[in-house]
Amino acid sequence: MMTSNDPSLQTATAVLQAYAAGHDVRRHLHGQARADADGMLPDDQPDDHSEHAVEQLLHKSLLAWRFALSNSQQKPLDLAAAHGLTPQLAIHVLSAVSARLDSIAVTQAACILIDLLLAQTPFADISASFEGLLQAGLTSHVVPVNKLVLDIIRRAVSSDEDLRALLASSAMIYLVSAIAADNGEIAKTVSDILCQIARRPWALSDLLSDKHIEELQSLAEQNLVVQLRVYELFAHISLSSPEAFALAERTGVLAPFTQGIFTADIFESLNVIEMLIKFAESDIGYEFLEKMGVLDQLFKVLQRSVDQTDVTQRLEVCAAIKFWGFLLFHQPSHADEIQNKFDLLGALQPFLEDSHEDVKDVILVAVSNFGSTLDGLRILYKQRILLDTVLDKYKRSVGDVRVSVLRAVSCLVSVESRGQHAEETERMTRYIYDHLNGDRGQKAIVKDLVHNSKSSIEELAIAAYAVLDGILSHAWGMDVLAGSLDLTDLLIERQPNALKIIKEWKFSLVKTTLANPVASNRLGGLLLEKLRAYSAQGPYYAEAQPLVAMESG
Repeated sequence: MMTSNDPSLQTATAVLQAYAAGHDVRRHLHGQARADADGMLPDDQPDDHSEHAVEQLLHKSLLAWRFALSNSQQKPLDLAAAHGLTPQLAIHVLSAVSARLDSIAVTQAACILIDLLLAQTPFADISASFEGLLQAGLTSHVVPVNKLVLDIIRRAVSSDEDLRALLASSAMIYLVSAIAADNGEIAKTVSDILCQIARRPWALSDLLSDKHIEELQSLAEQNLVVQLRVYELFAHISLSSPEAFALAERTGVLAPFTQGIFTADIFESLNVIEMLIKFAESDIGYEFLEKMGVLDQLFKVLQRSVDQTDVTQRLEVCAAIKFWGFLLFHQPSHADEIQNKFDLLGALQPFLEDSHEDVKDVILVAVSNFGSTLDGLRILYKQRILLDTVLDKYKRSVGDVRVSVLRAVSCLVSVESRGQHAEETERMTRYIYDHLNGDRGQKAIVKDLVHNSKSSIEELAIAAYAVLDGILSHAWGMDVLAGSLDLTDLLIERQPNALKIIKEWKFSLVKTTLANPVASNRLGGLLLEKLRAYSAQGPYYAEAQPLVAMESG
C-alpha cells in the first residue's frame, strides 16, 4: 500500500508537472524521478519517447495518486500538497491531455483524480477558482469531463449551502443548457439533477426563473429530441410538489401539454401522451388536465372515424386508449365522473367490436388496468355493454387473443371483497363468472380454465391460473371449488414435471383457498386437510419414489 512517504508520488507529480508544462516528460526528469519513470515502462522500452510511452507514464502517475488519495487517512488536499500536487495542476494536465493526447483512459484517470481532490471543497470555492472547469464540463463533448463536473454539481445539490452557491453561480445556466447534450446519458443526468433541485421549495423560483425558462424554450426549438427532454423536465418539475405545479402553471411552462397534442409528427404526439400519463397519476395533475381541456382533446380521438389501414391513426387511437386506461386506474375516485361526462366505455365499444387487433389489445390492457380497482369494476358493471363484449370475446377467441382476454378477466375477478363493499364486489365478480359460463352450464368455464392451465403454451396456462386464483379469493369461489372435481384435482395433485412458475401458481391457488374466510365452512374436511398438507410441504415438494430391486435371472 502506498503511503505519504512513497517516493513514487514525488515522481508521479514530476511527470504531471512536466507534461502540463509541455516538456518532453522523460528528458525533463532527473535523478530518482527519472529512474522511477523508467521503472514504470516495460524493460524493452528504456529510451522510448513515443506518444504511447508518454501515455503510459501519465496513466500510471495518475493511478498512483488515485490509489494514494483513496487509501490515505489524510485529507486529500493535505496529502497532495505535501507532494506538490494541486487541483490546478491536475486540471492543467486534463487540458493538456484533451489538446495533445487522444486517450480516454488517461482522460478518465485525470477526471477521477480531480474529483478526489475537490471532493471536500465547498462549491462556492470551486466556482470561484475553477469556473473554467465547470463551464468546460457542461459544454464539452468529452463524456468523462461531463461526468466529473456533474459529480461535483450532484454533491453541491445535496447541501443547502452548496446549492445556494450553485444557483448564484455562472455554472447554473450552463447546467440548464446541458439538457441538450448530444450524449443521452449525460442529458438524463442533467435532467435528474434539475429535478432534484426542484424538490427544494426555496430553490424553485431560481430554477424556473425567466432566464432559465427562456433558455429551455430556446433549446426546445433545436430538434424534436431536445424538445421532448425539455417537456419531460417541465412535467417532472411540475409534479414534484403542489408548489412546483402552481409555479410551473403560472410561468407557462405547461403550455405545450395543453395545446395541440396530435401534431404532424406522430413520434412527438406519442411521447407527449406518455408524459400526460404522468400527470394522470396525481390529483393535481388530473385537475389540470381536466381544467385545460386536455381530456376533451384525447376523447375526440375516440369519436372520429378511423381508417384501419392507416398506421398513424391507429397509433393515435392506441395512445389515447392507453392514457384513459391509466387515468381511470390512477383516479378511481373520479371514475364515475369521467364516465358520466364522456361515456368513455361507450366510445371504446365500437373499437372492441370492429377494429385492428392492436387496437383491441390495447383496450383489453386498459380494461385490465382500471378494472382492477373497485371503482373501475363498478363503472364496467354499471355500463355492462363493454364488459359483456370483453367476456363474450373469450368464447370466440384463440391463441394470443384468448390469453389477452383471460388476463383482463383475471384482473376483474381479482378485485378484493372487503369492508362495506364486500357484498357489492361479490355480486359483480360472480356476474363475470356466470357470464363466462353462459348457457353452457355452471361448470363450463372452470373446465375450460383447468384445461387451459395444463396447456403447453406457458402464457395461456398462467393466464388461466390467474383467473382461477381470482375466483378462489371470493366466497362464491368456495362453492365453485366444492362443486368441481376438476378444480379440486388440479389443486391437490402434484405435477412433478411442471415448470417452476406453474408449480408456484398452483401453490398460490392453495394459499388463496386456505386464506378465504369461508373456506372452512364450505369445503369438506378431507380437502382442507390435503390443502394444508400441500401448503406445509411447499410448491416444489415431490414424493420419494421407491426403488424396485430387479432379481437377476
